[in-house]
Amino acid sequence: MSRDVALAGSRGLSAVLDLERGLDLDDLRARVRRYAIASGYDGSLLTLKRRIGAALELEKADHRSALLTWLRQWECRHLSRASDQTSAAALLAWAQEWVPLLPDPSQRLANLSPDNVVSLTVAYGQLADTVAGQRRRAAGPVDVTFGPTAAAKTMYALRPNACAPWDDPIRQALGMAGNDAAYRAYLHLIAIALARTADRAGVAVADLPSLAGRPESSSPKLIDEYLWMRITRGAARDPSMQPTS
Repeated sequence: MSRDVALAGSRGLSAVLDLERGLDLDDLRARVRRYAIASGYDGSLLTLKRRIGAALELEKADHRSALLTWLRQWECRHLSRASDQTSAAALLAWAQEWVPLLPDPSQRLANLSPDNVVSLTVAYGQLADTVAGQRRRAAGPVDVTFGPTAAAKTMYALRPNACAPWDDPIRQALGMAGNDAAYRAYLHLIAIALARTADRAGVAVADLPSLAGRPESSSPKLIDEYLWMRITRGAARDPSMQPTS
């Protein structure tokens, strides 16, 4: 059996190998341009940016409200409107402790120090485990946490040049858990992918979004868009890869 035939049934491993060696710019461009049409997420992100301005500041009530609305629009439906007050208070408490420890918003993923990466990933893990509200069950209410998807999307909203969102299908396909160690590994994989893709194209990493036809996207989000088209969209058509939450 050839390598290509063996990998044809492994959506995640083949994606990891392609990311590690660097993506072909034409393939990247084709996928992320289709993302804008296929996902419909650009509109909600633009609305968030209009509501918060230059930067997300979670000490502001209207920014927390805007973030929660955007998270629901980006498939985090477990963050119910009924729990908005609890979710907003939890976001504020988390932000007061962790946002001051994050690298400056201008810092890019490729330039982060090891300590910067640790700060990002521990902050992510803390938010993922934070209770955001409750869900009614027959046996009584149960706590609902922000979880890995909402936490990663919040980290992206706070530090778009350093962080990338992810979702259940991407995590599952890449063989990653939802904890801070897994998120660190994910950021490391993205950094490798960006560096080697830029090297293959003969450009700087910062130039990749414009060259791919996505100038409004940060470099890390470009990889998320690529993976969304390659993995998440395919998972929506594959019952064996349906999200777990």
